[in-house]
Amino acid sequence: MELIKQNQRLLILALLLLLDPLDLLDHLNQLLLLVVLLKDRQNKTHQRDHLLNR
Repeated sequence: MELIKQNQRLLILALLLLLDPLDLLDHLNQLLLLVVLLKDRQNKTHQRDHLLNR
């Protein structure tokens, strides 16, 4: 079982290396942007709830 996990990791790494590094950076940037937007939305919802609960 552990061997399969290691093989999966190696396969994923190999696939990532085959991709264009610029594409990879682009994908990472998009993910980061998504995370930031989600966090921002969470914060706003939290602030609104806080104001409503006063």
